[in-house]
Amino acid sequence: MTCRPRSAPSPFAEDVLGATDVYAGVGHGNVRSAALLARLGLTPVARFESYTRFHLPR
Repeated sequence: MTCRPRSAPSPFAEDVLGATDVYAGVGHGNVRSAALLARLGLTPVARFESYTRFHLPR
């Protein structure tokens, strides 16, 4: 998987779809993915039975 630095959700998501925020879900125990989201600036905002939701405001 390739990740780019966070400057916008993506040009398509922002310009075409009007996206303003990014949300991601990571299953509990998936420490590497949670660490990647943290490096990209996302913060955990909700914990559910099987996953944690992360958020990155625009």
